[in-house]
Amino acid sequence: MTEKEQEELKEQKEPKEAKEKKEVKGKEEPKEAKEEKEAKGKEEPKEAKEKKESKDKKGPKEKPLDRMTAKELREVALGLEGIVGVHGMNKGELLAAVKKVKGIKDEKKRQTSVDVRSIKRKIRELRSQKEAVKEAGDKKKIKILRRRINRLKKKTRRVAMGG
Repeated sequence: MTEKEQEELKEQKEPKEAKEKKEVKGKEEPKEAKEEKEAKGKEEPKEAKEKKESKDKKGPKEKPLDRMTAKELREVALGLEGIVGVHGMNKGELLAAVKKVKGIKDEKKRQTSVDVRSIKRKIRELRSQKEAVKEAGDKKKIKILRRRINRLKKKTRRVAMGG
C-alpha cells in the first residue's frame, strides 16, 4: 500500500469532526487530491445503486411461472389479490389462477373438462345415495351405484396419471 492509500483509510475510519479539525489547523491536502477523493466517493454509490437495481429487477422474475414449484407459486399467489384457497390448490390450479390474475394468456395444450376434485365430490354423493338405497333394500340400485362409483374412481386415476 502506498502512503496515500494508508492516509485515505485512516481518514475513512476517523469521524467527520476529526477531519474538520485537521482542515482547520492548516493541514489541508492539495486540491487535486481532494478532487480525486470526491470523484471516487461519487462513483462508488452509483455503481452500487446500479447493481442493486439490477438485482431487484431479476429477483421477482427470475423464474418463469411454469418452472416454479408449488411452494413458490403459493407465495406468489398469496401476494396477489383475488385468489382464494391457495393452500388447497395443486400446482396446475395455482398456475392457472396466477396467470388469470396477472392477465397472462396461456397456450392451451390439452383442455380436459375433468377435475379430480369434482369427480371425488360426485363419488361422495353417490356413496351417500348408496347408503340410503341400502336402507331401502333395492339391490338393483345398489349395484348401479357401486358400478358408477367404481368407474369414477378409475377416472380419477387416469386423470391423475395423465395430468
